[in-house]
Amino acid sequence: MMKWLWASLVLLFQLHNYKNCLGCLEEEKIALLEFKKTFHNIWKSSDDGYDHLPSWRVDDVRGSDVDCCSWERVYCNATTGRVIQLSLENLNDNILDDCYLNISLFSAFKELRHLNLSYNRFNGWINNEGFKRLVGLGKLEVLDLTANFFNSSILPPLVKLNSLTTLSFGYIEMSVPIFLKGCLSSLHDLKSLNLNYNELNVSLKTKKVGSTRSLVVLAKLDDLELSATSFEHRIIPFLGTLTSLRTLSLSVQDFEGFCPMKELANLHDLRLLDLSYNNINCSSQAMQGKIPSSLITSLPSLSHILLGYNDFEGTLAFKTFANNTKLEVIDLSSVGGNEFEIEIEDSPWVPLYQLKELSLTNNNLNKQGDATSRFLSTQYNLRKVDLSHCNLDDGTLPTWLLENNTMLSDLNLRNNSMRGQFLLPSHVHNASRFIDISGNCLDGILEENIGNIFPSLRSLNLSKNNFDGGIPSSIGHMSSLTILSMSDNNFEGEIPKDLAIGCSLLLVLEFSNNNLQGQVFPQHFNFTELVSLRLNNNSFSGNILTGLSKCNKLNVLDISNNHLTGRIPTWIGNFTDLVVLNMRGNVLQGNITLIEFQLLYTLEFVDLSQNHLSGSIVSLLNSTYLWHLHLEGNRFIGSPSIVFFSNSHLMTLDMRNNNLFGGIPEWMSALSGLRILLLQRNHLNGPIPHHLCQLEMIRLMDLSHNSLSGSIPQCFNNITFGRRKVLEDVSRIEGYYEPLSLKIVPEEIEFMTKSRSSSYRGDILNFMSGIDLSCNNLTGDIPREIGDLNEIHVLNLSHNQLIGSIPKSFSNLKQIESLDLSYNNLSGKIPSELITLNFLAVFIVAHNNLSGSTPEMKGQFATFSSTSYEGNPFLCGQPLPEISYYCSISGSSTKPFSTASYDVENEYDIDMSAFAEERTALLEFKKTSCKIWQSIDDGYDYLPSWRIDVERGSDVDCCSWERVYCNATTGRVIRLSLDSLYNQSIDNCYLNISLFSTFKELRHLNLSYNRFQGWIKNEGFERLVELKNLEVLDLTSNGFNKSILPSLAKLNSLLILSLTNNFLEESIHLEEFLSTFHNLKSLDLSCNSVKASSQTNQVGSTRSLVGLGTLEALDLSATEFDNRIFPFLGTLTSLKTLSLSGNFSEGSLHIEELANLHELRSLDLNYNNLNCSSRINQALCGLKRLEELYLSGNNIEGILPPCLKNLTSLRILDLSNNQFNGNIPSSLITSLPFLSHLILSDNDFEGTFTFKTSANNSKLEVIDLSNAGGNEFEIEIEDSTWVPLFQLKELSFLNDNLNKKTDAFTRFLSSQYNLRKVDLSHCNLDGTFPTWLLENNTMLSDLKLRDNSMRGHFLLPSHVHNATRDVDISGNCFDGTLQENIGNIFPRLLSLNLSKNNFEGGIPSSIGYMSSLLVLSLSDNNFEGEIPKQMAIGCHDLYILELSNNRLQGQVFPPHFNFTQLNVLRLDNNSFSGNILTGLSKCKPLWILDISNNHLTGIIPNWIGNLTSLRVLKMRGNFLQGNVPLHEFQLLEQLEFLDLSQNYLSGSMVSLLNSTSLGHLHLEGNGFKGSPSTAFVNNSNLVTLDIRNNGLFGGIPEWMSSLSGLRVILLQGNHLNGPIPHQLCQLEGINLMDLSHNSLSGSIPQCFNRISFGRTNTEFRFRIVSGLLFSGYAVETVFQIAEFEEIEFMAKYRPNSYRGGILNFMSGIDLSCNNLTGDIPHEIGDLYEIHALNLSHNQLTGSIPKSFSNLKQIESLDLSYNKLTGEIPSELITLNFLAVFTVAYNNLSGSTPTMKGQFATFNSSSYEGNPFLCVQSLPEVSSCSSTKPFATASNDVENKYDIDMSAFVGSFVASFVMFLLGMATILYINPYWRRMWFQFMEACIYSCHDFLSDSYNKLWIHVYRFRLLLWKILFD
Repeated sequence: MMKWLWASLVLLFQLHNYKNCLGCLEEEKIALLEFKKTFHNIWKSSDDGYDHLPSWRVDDVRGSDVDCCSWERVYCNATTGRVIQLSLENLNDNILDDCYLNISLFSAFKELRHLNLSYNRFNGWINNEGFKRLVGLGKLEVLDLTANFFNSSILPPLVKLNSLTTLSFGYIEMSVPIFLKGCLSSLHDLKSLNLNYNELNVSLKTKKVGSTRSLVVLAKLDDLELSATSFEHRIIPFLGTLTSLRTLSLSVQDFEGFCPMKELANLHDLRLLDLSYNNINCSSQAMQGKIPSSLITSLPSLSHILLGYNDFEGTLAFKTFANNTKLEVIDLSSVGGNEFEIEIEDSPWVPLYQLKELSLTNNNLNKQGDATSRFLSTQYNLRKVDLSHCNLDDGTLPTWLLENNTMLSDLNLRNNSMRGQFLLPSHVHNASRFIDISGNCLDGILEENIGNIFPSLRSLNLSKNNFDGGIPSSIGHMSSLTILSMSDNNFEGEIPKDLAIGCSLLLVLEFSNNNLQGQVFPQHFNFTELVSLRLNNNSFSGNILTGLSKCNKLNVLDISNNHLTGRIPTWIGNFTDLVVLNMRGNVLQGNITLIEFQLLYTLEFVDLSQNHLSGSIVSLLNSTYLWHLHLEGNRFIGSPSIVFFSNSHLMTLDMRNNNLFGGIPEWMSALSGLRILLLQRNHLNGPIPHHLCQLEMIRLMDLSHNSLSGSIPQCFNNITFGRRKVLEDVSRIEGYYEPLSLKIVPEEIEFMTKSRSSSYRGDILNFMSGIDLSCNNLTGDIPREIGDLNEIHVLNLSHNQLIGSIPKSFSNLKQIESLDLSYNNLSGKIPSELITLNFLAVFIVAHNNLSGSTPEMKGQFATFSSTSYEGNPFLCGQPLPEISYYCSISGSSTKPFSTASYDVENEYDIDMSAFAEERTALLEFKKTSCKIWQSIDDGYDYLPSWRIDVERGSDVDCCSWERVYCNATTGRVIRLSLDSLYNQSIDNCYLNISLFSTFKELRHLNLSYNRFQGWIKNEGFERLVELKNLEVLDLTSNGFNKSILPSLAKLNSLLILSLTNNFLEESIHLEEFLSTFHNLKSLDLSCNSVKASSQTNQVGSTRSLVGLGTLEALDLSATEFDNRIFPFLGTLTSLKTLSLSGNFSEGSLHIEELANLHELRSLDLNYNNLNCSSRINQALCGLKRLEELYLSGNNIEGILPPCLKNLTSLRILDLSNNQFNGNIPSSLITSLPFLSHLILSDNDFEGTFTFKTSANNSKLEVIDLSNAGGNEFEIEIEDSTWVPLFQLKELSFLNDNLNKKTDAFTRFLSSQYNLRKVDLSHCNLDGTFPTWLLENNTMLSDLKLRDNSMRGHFLLPSHVHNATRDVDISGNCFDGTLQENIGNIFPRLLSLNLSKNNFEGGIPSSIGYMSSLLVLSLSDNNFEGEIPKQMAIGCHDLYILELSNNRLQGQVFPPHFNFTQLNVLRLDNNSFSGNILTGLSKCKPLWILDISNNHLTGIIPNWIGNLTSLRVLKMRGNFLQGNVPLHEFQLLEQLEFLDLSQNYLSGSMVSLLNSTSLGHLHLEGNGFKGSPSTAFVNNSNLVTLDIRNNGLFGGIPEWMSSLSGLRVILLQGNHLNGPIPHQLCQLEGINLMDLSHNSLSGSIPQCFNRISFGRTNTEFRFRIVSGLLFSGYAVETVFQIAEFEEIEFMAKYRPNSYRGGILNFMSGIDLSCNNLTGDIPHEIGDLYEIHALNLSHNQLTGSIPKSFSNLKQIESLDLSYNKLTGEIPSELITLNFLAVFTVAYNNLSGSTPTMKGQFATFNSSSYEGNPFLCVQSLPEVSSCSSTKPFATASNDVENKYDIDMSAFVGSFVASFVMFLLGMATILYINPYWRRMWFQFMEACIYSCHDFLSDSYNKLWIHVYRFRLLLWKILFD
């Protein structure tokens, strides 16, 4: 009974407590809420849109009744309801510098036992709120502060927390002396202590144990973690006293040489011992470096032993672990070096333990594999096994290991010697996660069901084996696979579709170095999570498909060395995480998609080498992190790009083997991080710039095979070339993908070393250094400073023109291995000091002018053969043969050919039998011509078949070799086609002609396009004299000079000789040269500066041509022969082809001498300034067999020669660009039945050309009558039906008159189906767009119909036109909306011009599909809406974009806009609004930017300074405000035109621009204040200065006198005061000056007459700002500043706008509305060319100067509102152009000028306000006399000018009617005048319409601005 009573009482007590403790205490809840609230920098709910503690809140319904014990991470006592545990770890993912903890918040939790604040990155705590506030928490047992940033100040408060059992503050980065004695002495109950990764820096400097003695009190300590704490080994004895320890981690310490095993043997309860990553070797005499077995046997409880990565030696008997029954984990990875072995005994033994993890990686197992197998076969509970790098060679893969251990997750057997097939276990292994068997010798085909056996696998590495066959499709069933590496095998076929779809979680995919095929990647591929993709060295082909675009998370993409074709896709820019991109060794072509590459900000490695990429290297990449760039072996042209300017990260720049030209740019000096610079085999010229010496860290520099000149910079010794260690590793970029660690890209550099091209990769690049300047035009001495590069390995200065001696300082190059100084002009002795170079393996000084003895045959010099020294005739000594060289002054011997050549017999092992000499010569040619076609220059053998077969030896038939042709009967070589073997310019490239002397039957020798500079001395063309059968010799495009001619003169068997494009300069004695060529049929001397050597009245050298009786073809184009050659050309009666174009500057030529050339078929006289048509007629009439006649570009006048119709064989007739006039006779064309090309453009023909005349000329292909005549020339296409017999390819009627209806013309064109180019611009065509023209002609590339009268819709053809490149229909009347699919119809369009039409609606987005578009002009239409996003992204190659004068809206430009190549952007007169956005900042190449007259707001952006190419910038007529960004504008050094007028810009006008080329500045109508800027001091290029209507004050500054080029100065409407400075008179070139509406005072300077004001021809310098743009297509875009310049000046009472050329004729002065005083200087009358003079509204006195009568051109003269007195000079009536004259409101007196001339047109308003002036036209003037004579005179005048209004009206009506009838009659009779009248009226109507429309738009803009201003005032 008592028990039940007691139980009831206890229950009531508990119920009472429960009732009072329904939840946590209020103070605890408040503390938690405060914790959440105050740490907004850590887990505030708005940082990533996620509340890290969502349940920590007060319910709106329950209010304070919320129980915080229900909150996440909060744990309470079930009885008391008090909080006992807070798990607040991982609440902060960001590192913040000011993240502090308020510890006092936790003092409310009185029963708190467990507090976890780990991984929050706290930097400390709030002041006075530290851990000392936790002293009241007497029950706190667990405190976890891991991974925060507390410092040593945390330690004292911890002393008082004596209830702690677990304390962890690892990874808090403390770096203080050890503190254990003071801190842990009171923590008697501590069981777990974690101090990992803190730099505690124990230093026991005395015999005392120091602070470590405190460890003795830690008797209850079970777990001690001291990894990476920098404890010294002397702490180990004291750790041995902690006998209760079960876990001890001492990894990553500094125990080098110390063996802690003995001290730890007392820890009998130890279960985990971690001593890994130390340098333990137990090297004492007793241990001898071995792992003590006693340690292991003395620790019976040991379950985990981790000894990896130490320096043990000797042998570890694995049987040592036999009795450790609790062992689960053994890690002996890399436990020792090569002298350490693990012994697994052969004797049978069964361990008593079952391991879970075993790692023996990188060890030596000293027994055969069967012992290891026997041991492993006893284990059945393994989870992880790592036996990699263990030299296992026990046969096949241990499948039984998987069979026995069903829970095995990780199996690593890589880098062993296992072989055989990869046999799979028989059952499914769901536990397997990681399998790595790479680096073995496994082979065969993978079993198809591998994906079914390992369905949960995450990583599979089969690389570096010999697997073959296809990739199993079942791998696609491994849906969790993240890493798949199958590289370096023999897999073939395509990537299985199941794998491509099923393995959607793959992060790493490696298929490198296999035989895989297919495409990369089809659309169904689903690798959306890929981070690394390596497909290099396979056989993938085709274009790069969109399936790869799904892999937009890629860091590494390597598809190099495949057969991929097409272009680099534009979506490559979506790979914004890309770090490595390798596409080398494919067949990719086209330009690089620049805009996409600029989106790859994280890119570090790019390799696009060995493709067919072309175009210029412009701004390629926007990544400032780019380290390595390889563009070698492409077709890039132009000057090197500035894309890498100031990229300090760039380490490798490889642009070898391209077509770059120009000098080495200065910006390269900004690449401060550059280590490797390779520019070999380009066309670079000019000197080696000294600024390269600023690249101090360079190790490898290759500038060889260019055309560099000048001397070698002495400052090269500033560059390290290996002398200083470079911390950065240039060999690779590493990335890590667990569980694999991958080296992403090994850097590989090819450099010429030891006479061969060697590849360097990996770490060796950190030690390799060298310079290669070979094969250039360098001159001067070798700088002795090169000898300072004592760490350089390679130095190649060969094949230059260096002189002087070899510097003795080269003996300091102690590390040099290869030194090549051959083929220069070096002299002197070889320094004997060089024999000290102990590493020298290659030394070549051959072919110089060295003398003396060779170095002593010691050391490395004992290994060099005679080839190192040959070609130095004055050099002697071993190993040179004495017979061949000058060895002393006593005698000499010339060097025979056999000595000069290489030892072919030894190298190629040739049997010198019949015809072997020809084979030998060919092999010698290939070998010795290393500069041209050596096989190692770019990895390709130019003559691959020229070799000796190893098996056949000397039996190889050279007739089977490429470019070699033999006689089928004799087998002797008869033809050698050795042209174009080297397509890059190289100097000092000489030919050994004697090699060809062995080809006795040679008939044809072609050495063209090889750029030979000459031949080896004594081995010239005279050696070919024995070639009696040589008929054809082609030396085109080489560098031979006139010294070749004597040698060639001996080759009298020649039939064809071509010397075009060589260096045959100055006068040449052709008589001597050509006298032996009796059989020559073709001679080509074109493109040489040959001049006839006629020194007397005799014919001189040209007489030799008389002997060429058999000559049939002669080309002397561009040879500078003069007129005296014609008599002798007339004697060459056998000529069939004669070209003389581009020679004669004289107008009168003796062309009649050509009349005797009756066999002539082709005659070219283009561009010779011919102007005597009569002589041409006489010469041409007799050429009956002429088929081609070229007379373009001359000055021939008169009618077409009638005799042309006699040339019935004529096929091509080109008479363009002359001054022919008269009619084109119809009989001419009808009489030429074979005519195919008729070109008569740009002449002065008249009359009518009847097109039907050519109807029967069935062979016509090209007709060009562009600008064939003036207005009086017409082309008539008859209405009658006729079908031409020809099919044209090109038709051009530009600027011609078609006098019939369009339907006739349409009928003619509808019969043509083969057109390529059609130009019908300016032809007055009407009707609709001829869509059928495109439909009928699918190959039509160019269609130009601009400036006609076509109307209607622009209807597109129904099918795609891939051939179309240029469409221009501007200047017509097309209307309606553009079809949306225009971009699909013309996908390859380069230029589209639709301007000046009436199109409306939106711009079609499909224009974005025209990815090659260069020019787009849609100006002067009614387009509306925004610029389509697709167009803004897709048209990334646009050079010109013109959208002016439309109704477009939107912003300029959003960030996604991609116009990175724009040169011209014109958006003026639209409705763009908002701020100027950053999308415009991408248009860095801009030359012209016009965004004027829009509604743009905000400030001018700072990045405007990045547009450093700007020439024209127009922003006028917007709402821009704020200050002008001065610093940024100063970067625009090329700016020529700047217009910021009519905005709301403000601030002071200080130094605005740094451009000395600025010509025009407009700042009118803003809010600038202060004194005028001094920015333009000494700027002689400034032409226009317009700063009207601002708030400028002060005087006109004197510095303006330095603006010597100024033509227009406009300062109107400011607050300027003071006198007009006389210094303005120094601006002699001014035409317009406006100083009105200011407060200027003083008198008008008399020196104004020094200023021209139109008196001198001071034309405005309107420079061209853009030229030709090339991108495979030429787009002519010529812009002049005249287009943009518009000046407003007050004349004739109104402001007039002057623009263009009229500005050169307008001149005027406006000084009105000031406070000027004094007389008007009579010198003003000297300005006789001035048009406007306004001096009104001043306080001028005195009389009007009579000298004003000299102002003969004046049109407006305003002197009103002054205080002028006296009479008006009567001489002014001689001013015949005066339209406005006013002297009102002065004090003038006397009579007005006689009412004659222009003064008869002025009314009384011109004179009013002058009370003493008698004005005849005024009704009453009080001051005038009332006497009768005056009245009579007045009446006489009145009678004289009285008009009978009735008679006037009648006569006017009659005259008007007669005029109308006359006009109607004339227009009815003459259709031409009728058409011209209607065109004139139409033009007037359009002009009026444009004027009204423009006025309305301007009015609307002003009203809109006024409204905005009003709103702003109201709101302010």
